[in-house]
Amino acid sequence: MITVQIRNIYGTIIVLSLLIAFPLQADDLRDEGDGTVSALATNLLWQKCSAGQNNDSLCSGSALAFNWVNALNYCKNLSLAGKAWRLPSVTELRSIIDRDRSVQPFIDLAVFPATINSVYWTSTTWAGNPGSAWIVNFGRAASGPDQKTTAYYVRCVSTRP
Repeated sequence: MITVQIRNIYGTIIVLSLLIAFPLQADDLRDEGDGTVSALATNLLWQKCSAGQNNDSLCSGSALAFNWVNALNYCKNLSLAGKAWRLPSVTELRSIIDRDRSVQPFIDLAVFPATINSVYWTSTTWAGNPGSAWIVNFGRAASGPDQKTTAYYVRCVSTRP
């Protein structure tokens, strides 16, 4: 949380607080060797491969796209590393965007290999329309809302012990 105080010419104090999601650095991510990636700075545990890919070192196979409800259910029912999984919030999923990369997708491919250069669902419903939810586009390092009926890719998250 960053708080900034600004005095205008009339002496009134304006306080502006911003919550900034800082992207993780490469050394903050650790491949656990069991199909998961630890994000040390956020205490999150990520599914290494996109939904549908094989749980191997290269994430071989084809990723699957789901509508929002099916994405929520996929994560809820995921059996991986003995953890309880869920669809990440928009803030959580934005945290693994790698804006230092010069090529797409904008994610660390050393720990998230074969990530689809496209859009992934978050659990965050868009406040402007309950029929929409936030998405994160790793091809553009951007996020925004879209209809929950659209099919997008999925990467689940859990909390580290």
